Amino acid sequence: MVVRVAMVSKFYPSIGGTETHVRELSARLVSHGLGVKVFTSVLRESKTYFVDGLKVVNLPVLFPLNGYYYVTRRVRELTREIADYNPSLIHAHLFSFTMEFILPMTRKTLGVPLIITPHVSIGKGVIGGLVGGLSLRIVKTFFKDTDAVVAVSPKLANELEVQGVKNLWMIPNGVDTEKFKPGKSYFKEEIGADKIVLFVGRISSEKNIPTLIKAYKILSKSVENVKLVVVGKGPLLNKYMRVFSSENIVFTGYVDEKKLLDIYRGADVFVFPSLAEAQGIVCLEAMACAVPVVATNIGGVPFNLKWGGGRTVNPLDPYDIALNVLEYLRDIDLARQDGLKARQVVVKRFSWETVTNKILKLYESLI
Repeated sequence: MVVRVAMVSKFYPSIGGTETHVRELSARLVSHGLGVKVFTSVLRESKTYFVDGLKVVNLPVLFPLNGYYYVTRRVRELTREIADYNPSLIHAHLFSFTMEFILPMTRKTLGVPLIITPHVSIGKGVIGGLVGGLSLRIVKTFFKDTDAVVAVSPKLANELEVQGVKNLWMIPNGVDTEKFKPGKSYFKEEIGADKIVLFVGRISSEKNIPTLIKAYKILSKSVENVKLVVVGKGPLLNKYMRVFSSENIVFTGYVDEKKLLDIYRGADVFVFPSLAEAQGIVCLEAMACAVPVVATNIGGVPFNLKWGGGRTVNPLDPYDIALNVLEYLRDIDLARQDGLKARQVVVKRFSWETVTNKILKLYESLI
């Protein structure tokens, strides 16, 4: 019997860490002989389409909230659509849209296991607390009695356990290590830089980009021709481009995967000062490309660097960020050594092959 998985998540053409996770995981499950169908709500019209061979069913969205969360027009239609697929299990990736909250009832109606992976950002302070606190309470209220809850980092697992959530599995995000790997880059020549400090992520308040720019201005006084490259789109992109206009700060906006690889490979240091994060897939992508990482000590991010490949910093202290980045920019051997270690860590612990095998064991335990 073929195991049929109903994936419920934000999905393409919406772009982000959750969408990438679902696409990569689904593709590998299919390669293992499972059936996968994605149920989403990111477009305004009902539509069935294919992404990398995956069949996607879109229920129409009423309106987006800040371009990130979506309010679905036909919530209860989700149960009927999933029932028509006749799945062996439902695997939902939170949080995306209002139709998620019907899933516990859908599970009971169909009599199949429900697994959730809450891609919940854990952080500190006003922003970090607001981002993570409400989401954790929603998991506790609506989803704590599901058949399994997947936490992508030990920190998130601990937070969920405190909320009384049971049936926890700790399975991290994955990276395609055959795609994200060291290689030749022409990006330095393209932007006229000798050194590149790189950030990749959503351009929003919790990513803490103003503090990163303060750190860059500190370190740029000590290093010649170093440029800060900020890759990504989001609600604050246009504002930051106006406020932080400088020939040495490059905002690329969204770039396709080919361009992103060129940028990763051209970077000397990857910096990620987020105030709230579940794990930080972009850190793993940079590490897979053998780029040393200076990242926040908040949320699930430190788990990525537990075995080496970089160091964690206080994301609210621009001097702490600047000093750690400077050490890599000044010491080429240290940067190379930690970059190679970063690559080794990702290949061993965060490759999609490793992650998919853990997900398959979870599925097998429930069917």
